[in-house]
Amino acid sequence: ALLRWTETAFTPARTGFLVHRLDREAEGLMVVAHSPRAARALSLLWQQTEKMLQKIYTVTVEGTVGAIGSKQRIDAALDGKDSLSEIEVIDINREKNRSLLCVNLITGRKHQIRRHLAGIGFPVVGDYRYGKGGEPLQLRASELIFCCPLTQKQRHYRCKQLMLHGFKND
Repeated sequence: ALLRWTETAFTPARTGFLVHRLDREAEGLMVVAHSPRAARALSLLWQQTEKMLQKIYTVTVEGTVGAIGSKQRIDAALDGKDSLSEIEVIDINREKNRSLLCVNLITGRKHQIRRHLAGIGFPVVGDYRYGKGGEPLQLRASELIFCCPLTQKQRHYRCKQLMLHGFKND
């Protein structure tokens, strides 16, 4: 549906090439290229996450990870490959015993955020695979920062509305 919309949203219509994916249950920013050349260049950029691309997610987890503003790195291999996530506590909902986190994904492994957070005892709210499920997955791709490989211009995309279910900014 996303690709079809991007193909027909322009006049004349354009072909769409999905550059990366999000878990089906997640929400947020996606990048779609409109030429094979752009798709190739952007796909290569996505493979070099650690050096060239910053992917930031907003995540609500079960439990209190730490004090607001506290940061930590989760450096736990996934599927035999190095994996690194940096997290910062943005807010805490003591009534629901939940934390709102900002996660900077340094590497890009399958279900990395969900697996890393569940692995340290703080599963993502709504994660039926690594947590309890039962509500919508609280995982949003909220920012993308990179230098466009075609124009060499710095790009910074941000979702306008953050996911703050159950936090003071509702």
